Amino acid sequence: MELGQLLVLAVLVPVLENLFRFVVAERLGTIILSVLVGHTAWHWMTERADRLSQFPWPVLDASQLAAAIRWLMLLLVFAGLAWVIRGVFHRRTQPRQ
Repeated sequence: MELGQLLVLAVLVPVLENLFRFVVAERLGTIILSVLVGHTAWHWMTERADRLSQFPWPVLDASQLAAAIRWLMLLLVFAGLAWVIRGVFHRRTQPRQ
Protein backbone atom coordinates (compact mmCIF):
# COMPACT_ATOMS: atom_id res chain seq x y z
CA MET A 1 0.00 0.00 0.00
CA GLU A 2 2.69 2.50 1.01
CA LEU A 3 4.82 1.51 -1.95
CA GLY A 4 1.92 2.34 -4.25
CA GLN A 5 1.51 5.73 -2.59
CA LEU A 6 5.21 6.47 -3.03
CA LEU A 7 4.99 5.44 -6.68
CA VAL A 8 2.04 7.77 -7.23
CA LEU A 9 3.97 10.61 -5.59
CA ALA A 10 7.08 9.88 -7.67
CA VAL A 11 5.00 10.17 -10.84
CA LEU A 12 2.66 12.95 -9.73
CA VAL A 13 5.20 15.47 -8.42
CA PRO A 14 7.07 15.93 -11.75
CA VAL A 15 3.77 15.99 -13.65
CA LEU A 16 2.40 18.72 -11.35
CA GLU A 17 5.63 20.68 -11.60
CA ASN A 18 5.46 20.71 -15.39
CA LEU A 19 1.72 21.44 -15.30
CA PHE A 20 2.26 24.46 -13.06
CA ARG A 21 5.21 25.65 -15.11
CA PHE A 22 3.77 25.40 -18.63
CA VAL A 23 -0.02 24.96 -18.60
CA VAL A 24 -1.73 26.54 -15.60
CA ALA A 25 -0.82 29.50 -13.43
CA GLU A 26 0.54 28.30 -10.09
CA ARG A 27 -2.15 29.99 -7.99
CA LEU A 28 -5.01 28.57 -10.06
CA GLY A 29 -3.37 25.15 -10.13
CA THR A 30 -2.98 25.21 -6.37
CA ILE A 31 -6.66 26.03 -5.94
CA ILE A 32 -7.75 23.27 -8.32
CA LEU A 33 -5.44 20.74 -6.69
CA SER A 34 -6.66 21.73 -3.20
CA VAL A 35 -10.27 21.22 -4.26
CA LEU A 36 -9.47 17.77 -5.67
CA VAL A 37 -7.59 16.73 -2.52
CA GLY A 38 -10.40 18.05 -0.31
CA HIS A 39 -13.00 16.19 -2.38
CA THR A 40 -11.05 12.94 -2.10
CA ALA A 41 -10.56 13.45 1.64
CA TRP A 42 -14.29 14.02 2.06
CA HIS A 43 -15.09 10.70 0.39
CA TRP A 44 -12.47 8.85 2.46
CA MET A 45 -13.84 10.40 5.64
CA THR A 46 -17.45 9.43 4.89
CA GLU A 47 -16.35 5.90 3.96
CA ARG A 48 -14.46 5.50 7.24
CA ALA A 49 -17.36 7.00 9.21
CA ASP A 50 -19.66 4.43 7.63
CA ARG A 51 -17.30 1.62 8.62
CA LEU A 52 -16.92 2.97 12.17
CA SER A 53 -20.68 3.25 12.59
CA GLN A 54 -20.88 -0.54 12.34
CA PHE A 55 -19.07 -0.92 15.67
CA PRO A 56 -20.81 -0.19 18.99
CA TRP A 57 -19.73 2.85 20.97
CA PRO A 58 -18.27 2.15 24.42
CA VAL A 59 -20.64 2.75 27.31
CA LEU A 60 -19.56 5.46 29.73
CA ASP A 61 -19.95 4.13 33.26
CA ALA A 62 -19.04 5.47 36.69
CA SER A 63 -15.57 3.91 36.81
CA GLN A 64 -14.55 5.46 33.48
CA LEU A 65 -15.91 8.84 34.58
CA ALA A 66 -13.98 8.60 37.87
CA ALA A 67 -10.78 7.74 36.00
CA ALA A 68 -11.28 10.70 33.66
CA ILE A 69 -11.81 13.03 36.63
CA ARG A 70 -8.63 11.72 38.29
CA TRP A 71 -6.61 12.38 35.13
CA LEU A 72 -8.10 15.86 34.82
CA MET A 73 -7.21 16.59 38.46
CA LEU A 74 -3.65 15.42 37.84
CA LEU A 75 -3.45 17.61 34.76
CA LEU A 76 -4.74 20.56 36.80
CA VAL A 77 -2.10 19.98 39.49
CA PHE A 78 0.70 19.86 36.89
CA ALA A 79 -0.62 23.01 35.20
CA GLY A 80 -0.70 24.78 38.57
CA LEU A 81 2.87 23.70 39.35
CA ALA A 82 4.04 24.89 35.95
CA TRP A 83 2.32 28.23 36.52
CA VAL A 84 3.99 28.67 39.94
CA ILE A 85 7.43 27.68 38.61
CA ARG A 86 7.03 30.08 35.68
CA GLY A 87 6.12 32.88 38.11
CA VAL A 88 9.17 32.18 40.29
CA PHE A 89 11.54 32.18 37.30
CA HIS A 90 9.89 35.28 35.87
CA ARG A 91 10.41 37.19 39.14
CA ARG A 92 14.06 36.11 39.37
CA THR A 93 14.88 37.20 35.82
CA GLN A 94 13.36 40.67 36.14
CA PRO A 95 15.83 43.43 37.04
CA ARG A 96 15.51 44.86 40.56
CA GLN A 97 14.67 48.52 40.94
